[in-house]
Amino acid sequence: MAYSKYLWSTLVFALVFTALFGVIEFVRTGQFSVVSIIFHIVGGLFLGLVIGFVSSRLPFRNSIRIALLWLALFVVQYASNLVEYYFYSTVSVSVILPDLAEGLFVTLIEAVLIGLLFVPVTKESSIGVEMKEFLEQRRSSSWVWRIVIASLLWVPIYFALA
Repeated sequence: MAYSKYLWSTLVFALVFTALFGVIEFVRTGQFSVVSIIFHIVGGLFLGLVIGFVSSRLPFRNSIRIALLWLALFVVQYASNLVEYYFYSTVSVSVILPDLAEGLFVTLIEAVLIGLLFVPVTKESSIGVEMKEFLEQRRSSSWVWRIVIASLLWVPIYFALA
């Protein structure tokens, strides 16, 4: 992807991202916050740069690429927070469900937008072939100990940062 097209795509994504969250904020509060708008512009630029880069490197057809982006965006932006909210607060599931629905909707829009703006230039491939090639880079025992160590380290790091 050409450098200028990449930057323009990032700018378009950031503007749509800001407008989307501006509408959500207005629906919730009935007003716009200048600080929030600036925050969302900066966040949209960073998200567009990073996720756009990732999207442009995924050699899958659009539907698979958008589905993967949707899953990643939803988990990072909403799911992890909603799980923490459920377990570390006294709210019921009925309070969390609207946020879950909003998260699914917002991240779908983001994923479709990123998927359409940041198209890879490489040939299409299947996710199965790509995963097989990736996993074959190491022996099975190497993957097992890496996953075990990462899993064991995740818990104390999570609690140290929470």
